[in-house]
Amino acid sequence: MADSYIKYSDQTVNSAFQDFYVVPDYQREYVWEGAQVEQLLFDLLEAYEADPKKAYFLGTMVTYANENNFELIDGQQRLTTFFIILCAIKAALKRFGDQTGIIDNLIFSSAYNADGDIDHRYHVQLQYEDAKGYLEQIEKNEPGAGELSQSGRRLFEAFHLAQKWIDDHFPQKEELRKFVAFFLVKTSFIRIETHDITDALKIFETINQRGKGLDPMDLMKNMIFRQVEREQFKELNLTWKQIIRKLEQIDEKPLRFLRYFIMANYSTEMERDQILREDQIYT
Repeated sequence: MADSYIKYSDQTVNSAFQDFYVVPDYQREYVWEGAQVEQLLFDLLEAYEADPKKAYFLGTMVTYANENNFELIDGQQRLTTFFIILCAIKAALKRFGDQTGIIDNLIFSSAYNADGDIDHRYHVQLQYEDAKGYLEQIEKNEPGAGELSQSGRRLFEAFHLAQKWIDDHFPQKEELRKFVAFFLVKTSFIRIETHDITDALKIFETINQRGKGLDPMDLMKNMIFRQVEREQFKELNLTWKQIIRKLEQIDEKPLRFLRYFIMANYSTEMERDQILREDQIYT
């Protein structure tokens, strides 16, 4: 049985990206749109301009420590965006003819795997179906070949937004370097780490159960994952996606469907004619 313990550590971008992170295939894909990426960038700028020597806290992420990786259970959208910002910073430094070695080591490096072999890999790896090596293309500053998936479109949009944002606000090399120092060592977050996948999912649920981070559909999915064996995650995720896609094909909102499903099937446990609100679904 896996060790059951919970560890908390205060991380900066610089310290966090010494480790390797995996977004497993049972997780949802990259869903941040331009507005969310821009909000993060301008939050960083506001904190930097207010006091570049003061730490800026960006929340928590929940991980499952698996061999030489941290599986991201919660916080993958933000950490993936950090990775994209690092790639945009690297591209900007290259345009200035500046050294990129420090940034390179946070994006890509080598490490021993569980078999003692050396792996050359990126510090964030997206394993879900719609990833298709997009982070590698972004790191190389190469446009995606062929038709992009929805996740790919969002990933490339985030990269282009980060590039433009850097160009607009840090047109001089010295200015950019100062911001990079702030971004690497003054932005901080708490990494919650467990060696038991069920513990990690339970922490995820606890953090999000009041609807602050995710909607009831995501929380329901997480609750179901906690009831099955790890080997069933991929099959469960595929089935879940098929259900959601069928609802989307008939222009039915998943939350609305779930509301009426619960009201129709569990009416004996509810007062007659009671209306179930969306914010009550998970409870």
